[in-house]
Amino acid sequence: MRRLNVLIFSNLFPNPVQLLRGNFVASLVQEIQKKTNVSIVSPLPWFPNSTFSKALFNGLNKLGMLNQTWYEYSRIPYFKNWNGFNVYYPKYPFVPVLSRPIHPVLMTIAISKLMKGIIKSKNIDLINAHWVYPDGVTAVRIGKQTGVPVIVTAHGCDINLYGNYRFRRPQIIWALNHASKIITVSEALSHKIIENLGMDWKKVIVIQNGVDRDKFSVKENKNDTKKLLDLNQNKQYLIFVGQLQEVKGINNLIEALSILQKRKTLFFDTVLIGEGPLRYEITQLIKEKKLTEKVHLKGNRPYDEIPLWMNAGDILCLPSLREGLPSVILEALACGLPVVATQVGGIPELINENNGILVEPQNAEALANSIEIAFRKEWDREVISKGVEQFSWRRSAELYLKVFEEVLSGE
Repeated sequence: MRRLNVLIFSNLFPNPVQLLRGNFVASLVQEIQKKTNVSIVSPLPWFPNSTFSKALFNGLNKLGMLNQTWYEYSRIPYFKNWNGFNVYYPKYPFVPVLSRPIHPVLMTIAISKLMKGIIKSKNIDLINAHWVYPDGVTAVRIGKQTGVPVIVTAHGCDINLYGNYRFRRPQIIWALNHASKIITVSEALSHKIIENLGMDWKKVIVIQNGVDRDKFSVKENKNDTKKLLDLNQNKQYLIFVGQLQEVKGINNLIEALSILQKRKTLFFDTVLIGEGPLRYEITQLIKEKKLTEKVHLKGNRPYDEIPLWMNAGDILCLPSLREGLPSVILEALACGLPVVATQVGGIPELINENNGILVEPQNAEALANSIEIAFRKEWDREVISKGVEQFSWRRSAELYLKVFEEVLSGE
């Protein structure tokens, strides 16, 4: 049987500037490509790359009108080899906020020629689009034009948030109706697609994210790990890994830390790993709350460094407002790191009394209480790590390949 030719289409894929962007998709694709021929297109918004645009960005950023992410797009090349993958990063026109309802239209116009060229030259059998809007909508349009079946994977906010927007909702429903199959990363997300968007349950398949156990595992000596990261061996650390954006509840975390400081129970330091649109706002909030000595912004770190931070840390905190099934939680648990996270999306499918604490979202007082309880509790890191042994990217990829074969066989 010949190898399938698969086109992965998603803005969620690492690039030379945004190293942590969509690593969960990249990890899955690395396993899928072991048994298929993979082509990757990762469309991104266009932003001008010039001295003037940089000056304009700096001015708008200081006013809080633009964020670092937009300028980063201008530095990402059209084509780049990433970890052995040839990845296209085509740009599509957009106007922040204003053009969001028509992103699929703008994206289709900008990348249609590239996509059709790849489909023809690589003899593509199917397209797997990760992120429903605008990626999934665009992929389905191009799939209908070329006769190539499309499988759409929903990850979280593309359904939890965008599915409620007046102009995006009908486009999402159209794309899901015309996709050959719909994959979701959690049971919670599948229920939302079936119950809120009216999809046929037979068309929706749950394939949970995996974790790379070769990278993410319990290190024997925490002090050695701290030394590698230049951390104080006598301190405890709360770790956050993710984009600095509203949906991740990062403001709520800073408020919770402020509450603990007022109680005089902030006996640990916090490390924030990641970049995003709230970088400037979070920096100012940290200063305002007088937390500059206790909260450390580390920016984006290489993906291979993340397991070190998780082994050096004592608690991972993810206070998200919405989620699918966050890979960062699986990665933390694989490292034996207990988790304090909000009870949203698929997170309750991962967290139990042996590995973490769940808290309601947007409640800084409850988050502060849970963080303090977590630090004072004795956790068994080996038990935590063994509790997620069933999650692997190899297993996830095998399930994806099964869906690919079902679609191509007409099942």
